[in-house]
Amino acid sequence: MNQATLPDVLTIEDTSTYLRLPVQAVLRQALHVKIPGRKLRMAGDF
Repeated sequence: MNQATLPDVLTIEDTSTYLRLPVQAVLRQALHVKIPGRKLRMAGDF
């Protein structure tokens, strides 16, 4: 089984796709520090 190579930084949309969660769920989890993330630009990056 080949594993996909991920970039060092994921956008919210990329994280949503990777985790198979709606964007709003990723945002909510990030706001409650359930998943690690940083605000590098106007949008959150993970």
